Amino acid sequence: MKLDLRHAIDTDLTTFWDRMFFEPDFNREVYVAGLQFPEWTLLSDDDRPNERLRKIKVVPKQDAPAVIKKLAAGTFSYVEEGRFDKATRRYSMRITPSVLSDKIKIEGEILAEPDPQNGKRVYRVTKMTIEVRIFGLGSIVEGFLGKSIEESFVNSVPLANKYIAQHGL
Repeated sequence: MKLDLRHAIDTDLTTFWDRMFFEPDFNREVYVAGLQFPEWTLLSDDDRPNERLRKIKVVPKQDAPAVIKKLAAGTFSYVEEGRFDKATRRYSMRITPSVLSDKIKIEGEILAEPDPQNGKRVYRVTKMTIEVRIFGLGSIVEGFLGKSIEESFVNSVPLANKYIAQHGL
């Protein structure tokens, strides 16, 4: 399953990357306070001259269908390992779930495109690929993961814009 998402965020390109995307307070505000995820934890953040490497652990809402909850057998979480290329201003990521990691592959890329007509708006472009190899249930799990990821990105937009307004970004 492929996801191609595009959302307007009311800030400029530099602020998006430097004061929001990599900012732990912003992420906790969006994910924990706003989206009601039980956990968003920064595990590592290595800012190098040409790239920035980040690793986070996330515990999303546990509102999966019964068949998926049974597969997960406990609290579901994931670790996102990402690399931001400073030259291309693209963030590539690999997401490893806490369960069935040998059967679920999630990879993606996030970039921000400036709005040519509004210098205080960028379009966050997210492209993700979700592959689930579980006999008889792969498409169900893929569909659920795709829907959950898309909902999180859609619901994060007003939260991001609220944060921007509150913090004068």
